[in-house]
Order: sequence, then structure tokens, then C-alpha cells
Amino acid sequence: MAVIRTMLRYKSFLLPVVLLTVLAAAYVFQFGPRSYEASTSFAVVNPRVPTDRDLLLDPSLANLNGDNPFLRSSDQSLISEVVISRLASSAVADEFKEEGLSTDYTVSKGINGNGFVISITARGDSEDRALKTAAALGDELQRNLRAVQKVNNADDRFLFTGLAVTPLSKATEQFSSRLRSVIMVLLGGTVLMFGAVSMARSMEAAALNRQRRKVQTDRAVQEMPGGNHTSEERGSMDSHGVDTPVASRNAVAPAPTLNRSRGPQPGTRRSNRMSSRPQGEDPLRTPARVTR
Repeated sequence: MAVIRTMLRYKSFLLPVVLLTVLAAAYVFQFGPRSYEASTSFAVVNPRVPTDRDLLLDPSLANLNGDNPFLRSSDQSLISEVVISRLASSAVADEFKEEGLSTDYTVSKGINGNGFVISITARGDSEDRALKTAAALGDELQRNLRAVQKVNNADDRFLFTGLAVTPLSKATEQFSSRLRSVIMVLLGGTVLMFGAVSMARSMEAAALNRQRRKVQTDRAVQEMPGGNHTSEERGSMDSHGVDTPVASRNAVAPAPTLNRSRGPQPGTRRSNRMSSRPQGEDPLRTPARVTR
């Protein structure tokens, strides 16, 4: 719930990311790279070795070269393992690459790991390329199957042969590849969403910090003597070249004066009387004095 509330709070940042993610996922699903798969399988058939009856009926069979090394093996699936190893070599992959075929293929034992069945699966970015790669692998299997048995020039009657069990018909599209691409886009969009929320929270925190510092600066300036101007006003004054004297910034308020009663103070009456008379006049000879 906290995550949902946070996302709703910063929805102005999330909506563009969500829209971009949805559009990217739709584009990848509709126009992104596709994968097609074509499969076939071959059965390795044992040779028909002449029996004693066949030799009696046709004595010329005894003169045939039956030196096939795989016939002497106790494991009849050895021939399949040898062929699979040769098809999985890098030489075959390089040859396919030069011919413009796909190098994404697998050759393995068939049903239940039975060595007498070899499965071939080829994948390509188009249906035609997948079919051509699977067909080329089938031809390569037949050539290798014959080549490994002809090391001693054995007669064809004593050779294992490959029989196509499931011939090539068409290549099927693998929707899982497109789904994987869409999932990757959605994961990237999710990361961008959380990144957008984090950025929004950082911007909000930075704005609050700036506002808090501004308030503290204005309060400190107003509390200083002679600091009637706010920090913005001082900044504008400085920017316009108005010089504020240092003495006015650091001025100390004058000490309060004591309220004294009005009228002449003791010791000052005589001086005031004398200062009010004209200079050079005798106080004893004034007309007012004579009249009185």
C-alpha cells in the first residue's frame, strides 16, 4: 500500500514511463524479431549382415569387405553418438555460417534417449531459413554416417543407414521468443518507473531543503540590527551594484536616552540668566531695575 500511495503521489512522473513501456512492449510483440523452429528425426538402421544361409545361396557374399568397425562394438548406439558429435562440431557451424544458414540448432538422441534415433532441431529468424538449416543438417548426418563407417572401405551391405522418421514439412513460430522480449521490455519499464519515482522524491527533497535554507536565511537577516532587507532584496541590491556600507550592516543600536524632567537643571539657572542678557549691559542699571 505504501508503494501504491507513493506511485499515485508521483503519477505525473509515472504516466509517461508507463505509456512508453506499453508502446515499446506492443511494438516488440508485433514487429520485433521472431524465431521459427523446424524439426526432423532420423532412425539409424542396422545393416543386414549376410547369414550362413545367405552365404550358401550366394557364395560371392563371402568376398565382400565387411570391415565396419562399428559392427564390432558391443554398444550399437556408438554410431549415433559419433555422428552427433561430428554434427555439433564448430567446423559444421562455420560451414553453415558461410552458406548463410542458421547456426542455432541442436542434434541429440531421440525418444527416451534411444541411440537409434537422432533428433535435429533448427531455429532461424524466418521460416525458410529454419527449413533450409534443418534440411542441410539432415544431409550432413547422412554424409557423416557413411563417412565414419567407410574408414576401412567396408561394403555398403555392412553399413548402418539413416532413415528419415519425421520428414520436414514446415517451420513453426516460437511465441516464447517474442514473449521473452516483451517480458524484458516490461522489466526495463518497471526499473524506469522506480527510477522516475526516486528522481521525483529527490527533486522534492531538494526543493524543501532550498526553501528551508531560504527561510532560515531571511530570519537570520531580519534578526540582525539594520537587517530590514530580506535575502532576496539583498541579492537584488548586490546584483544591481547597490553598495550597502559595512557600518550600516554591522551598526549597533544607539543606547536609550533617559527621560529627564523639563526645565532648568540645578547649577544651570545662573548660566542661563547670564547668557540671556546682552553683552556689556550692567544688570544694576537697566531701565526695568530703575523703575522697580
